[in-house]
Amino acid sequence: MKTIDYKYFITLILLGVLFGNTSKAQFAELNPAPPQNDIHSYFRLPISNTSGTFEEGSARFNPVKKCVEFYDGTRWNCSESRAINTNKLHVSESFTDANTHLKSISLSDGKIVSFYMAHTGDSLRVFGQNLKMLHSNTSVLIAAADADGHYLWHAETSIYYQDIFDIEPDHAGNLFLSFISNSPFFYQGTLVDSYSNDNCIVLKINGNGILAGIREVAQGYFPLDLCVSQNNKLYVLFKFTGPFVFAGTTIQPTTTSNVFLARYSSSLLLEQYDFFESTDYLSVNSIVSTPGSLYLGGQVGGTLKKGGSVLTSTGLGLYAFVLKLNENAATQWIKIAEQDPGGQSDLRSLVFLDNKLYALIGCPHDFGFRNSANQLVNFQLDGYEYMAIFRFTVDGFAEDYCRFTGNINYNPYLYDNGSQLVAGSGNKLFYQSEVMGAGISFNHLTISALPGNRQIYKINPNLELEDHWVLSGASSPSIFQSGEADLMAVFNYSNVEINKAKFTKLLTNQSETYYFLLK
Repeated sequence: MKTIDYKYFITLILLGVLFGNTSKAQFAELNPAPPQNDIHSYFRLPISNTSGTFEEGSARFNPVKKCVEFYDGTRWNCSESRAINTNKLHVSESFTDANTHLKSISLSDGKIVSFYMAHTGDSLRVFGQNLKMLHSNTSVLIAAADADGHYLWHAETSIYYQDIFDIEPDHAGNLFLSFISNSPFFYQGTLVDSYSNDNCIVLKINGNGILAGIREVAQGYFPLDLCVSQNNKLYVLFKFTGPFVFAGTTIQPTTTSNVFLARYSSSLLLEQYDFFESTDYLSVNSIVSTPGSLYLGGQVGGTLKKGGSVLTSTGLGLYAFVLKLNENAATQWIKIAEQDPGGQSDLRSLVFLDNKLYALIGCPHDFGFRNSANQLVNFQLDGYEYMAIFRFTVDGFAEDYCRFTGNINYNPYLYDNGSQLVAGSGNKLFYQSEVMGAGISFNHLTISALPGNRQIYKINPNLELEDHWVLSGASSPSIFQSGEADLMAVFNYSNVEINKAKFTKLLTNQSETYYFLLK
């Protein structure tokens, strides 16, 4: 039996799994050892062999004992000489099977806010706190913790989980939430408003969980996308096909493919609005804010107009586009993918990072964008359908791209609709992808021979792959910036494996939600 000197060694779990296919736990000497308050940065998951038993030297975090346990070949033992800092490694476990994680975000002051399915009478344990759902009509629980995972507050709402459209933090420690309601709305057991028809609603909740504002945006069913500017203006965007009532005025479009954009103050007072029309097709899938500007990305076909003025006209097919507006929604420029008539490309997500714009684009056909020398940065198909990440300047010129190749069973363009592209610390991108098979490649290099239902990629500003995680059994993942230093991933527990390493279920509940760092 091996003896580990915990004074000089700590187990770096997943090194073998992340960078090789061995099932044996590997160790690395840290000389000098990291400061105690940094140990959590090195914590990884247990290694199990193919028979499902754990290898000697594996480690895991026990949230009940608040320690790292090491496996000596027979049993798990807490390390007494080197306790892990539990910051940013948290478990939210339920006493029923109702604790289904929906989404998590981080507020500007570092607080973590998570949303769960919950119902009247449910008992849940969230961020170490035992919670009982007391109010009638409870459907969604909102819970908050500080950056170290300590419980702060919770709120019960009558919002049905499928009716939540978007959740966005502002830059002053608040959050905005958009949803649809056709029944009385309750917050913490108090009736806020009695809606009877489909009403698109935006809520403002402050950093202490207090309802700070509510606004009906439109009547009808319109999924609302939200974006908060640097000066805390709220932009609300949605697609519509016919007439609807907005702020007491009937909006009457001339086409059937339209996008509406409105700006509100931080206190949810309407300031201005405009809308875009296309003669064929229009979808805005992403909106991001930078100081003084807005960027919209999506897919367009036909003639695109804004306020009656023509912005662009495309040929046959559907085209990815990036549109830049100033903070008053005046058009600055628009860039349309160049492709063969009848082809398709679709911009799914935009991220602004270190004065560059990164665009996640689905592409089952060849396409490209122009660079500053008016040369075509051309993406050529040479296999199965792709997702690509393009890098643009703030003036809309393409600089480079990287590609993700599918396989015969996995078509990223069709199936990767639940993907996320997020900016992390150190000017890194994190791409969370839905997966329906194995053998995915990055820039023609096979990076996964593992089946799974989620993959997360870490990419540097040069569009080079730095790390890769395969999640199997994970559901409802969220990846988000946690404070200023780390990016966090959240998923529901369901026999989870990460890169074939089993995430040991420490508690006996039916449902658990785990928070972990992507370093």
